[in-house]
Amino acid sequence: MLNNDIIKILTGMLNQFSASSNVSENLNRILQEITTLIDAEASSFFFFDSKNNVLICQSNTGPVDIKGLTLQKNQGIVGEVFQNKKSRLIADVKKEANHLSKVDEKTGFQTKSLMTVPIIFDAKIYGCLQALNKKNTDLFDEKDLQYFELLALNLGIILKNVELTEKAVLDKLIEKDIADARSAQTVLFPSVDLFEHIAGGVTPYRELSGDFIDYFAVKDEKIAFIQGDVSGKGVPATIMMSRCMSLFRLFAKQELSAADIAKKMNEEIYGHGTDDRFATCVVGWLENNKLEFVNCGHNPVLYYMNNEYKSFGSTAPPLGIVDQVGFIPDIKKIEMVKGSSVYITTDGITEAKINNVEIDTKGLASMAKTQSDNTSAPDRYKQIKNYLMKPAVEINDDATLLIILSRE
Repeated sequence: MLNNDIIKILTGMLNQFSASSNVSENLNRILQEITTLIDAEASSFFFFDSKNNVLICQSNTGPVDIKGLTLQKNQGIVGEVFQNKKSRLIADVKKEANHLSKVDEKTGFQTKSLMTVPIIFDAKIYGCLQALNKKNTDLFDEKDLQYFELLALNLGIILKNVELTEKAVLDKLIEKDIADARSAQTVLFPSVDLFEHIAGGVTPYRELSGDFIDYFAVKDEKIAFIQGDVSGKGVPATIMMSRCMSLFRLFAKQELSAADIAKKMNEEIYGHGTDDRFATCVVGWLENNKLEFVNCGHNPVLYYMNNEYKSFGSTAPPLGIVDQVGFIPDIKKIEMVKGSSVYITTDGITEAKINNVEIDTKGLASMAKTQSDNTSAPDRYKQIKNYLMKPAVEINDDATLLIILSRE
């Protein structure tokens, strides 16, 4: 039951931040909910003020108010976690030299045990979350820490999105700053060279893209992936895109099936979106050479093997179009053979034109055929991207490609 509660809280958190970027106001509500859920006496959010190079308690819950408490970035356990970027679970603070007992003396609050986690996204650390004292006789355990780390993970994504959106809105009339916002958006996507056997990226048509892509390892041999395209353009599409990525990461971290990830994403987007906001996507898992995925109204998934290709069309409606009753995704599975490959694109690639003729799925299959079996996924992606950048190719939309290769 606790798992479902934490997911409910985190998706609620995403929805609140989607409606309002007031970090302090939203986090006060979220901290109260999660503090109650893990049966803690108090919790706090320390935000890193890069201008003054200090950590400031921006929000807290509990019997005493420490909002405004300022720490040096190497001070106390919060400072230690911030510096090392590693979570701490401490059963007895009396045995910890870094514990700031003076804060307890000043406030009258007695800290017995605590857990502290860093808030990190794209190698940038925004601050730390801290929970104090389990109310009952038990101590915080690894499960509590996992829940807190999930909150920190999604808060990091949200803070990056708020940062990006504010910059895009404030500077939308200034070309240089819009270009900076575009650069900031690219850090939401994984590095092309992260893996040898899966790679991809987004090439925006204009300054800000509505296409998105993400892939990361949940376990050594198990990789979650998504590639999608949201309706609309500009800042609204960017906000929707970031929300889709946040929800995907949240549910993938729970190791839900591709169908369940799609269902939960659809529930959040349909229930808290607008009629003209939806997203097409392919979401799935790659484990060794076993591929499973759901195609939510997206371009066909192209499976290339032995000089032939097979395409897999939609197995569910786009996210945000229908309610849960009408959203019944069908999982497709591929046992990838040696030398085989999978190509997933957005319309920007298949609808690109050469001599006024669309590339289409057949054209993409022809590109796949020319790529060597000995070429890594990152190199294949770069080859196709470079080809699409040629003057003879006409592109009128964001162009996104994800390539997955079989492993020996």
